[in-house]
Amino acid sequence: MPTDEISIPIIICILLIILFLAFGSALFHIWEEWDLVSAGYFCFITLSTVGFGDMVPVKSFLGYTESLYGKFQMVVCVTYCMIGLAKLATAM
Repeated sequence: MPTDEISIPIIICILLIILFLAFGSALFHIWEEWDLVSAGYFCFITLSTVGFGDMVPVKSFLGYTESLYGKFQMVVCVTYCMIGLAKLATAM
């Protein structure tokens, strides 16, 4: 019997979350010079909407007025957070 529901296996949702968090961890590890555990902690806390505020991406927003690369970093950081919030909320 056809339905409008699409069934997605839970393992795919978990893998997508892990991959997205790993991408963000690597990104903030490079840009903010945090260790990987701290970058992963920041990504998970930010994307799960807890947002303690104990870690903030400062270097990603420093040069946004002076250089094109600074603007690129800011746009990528904000876009990562927006897409990540939606993706993590949908997967959970």
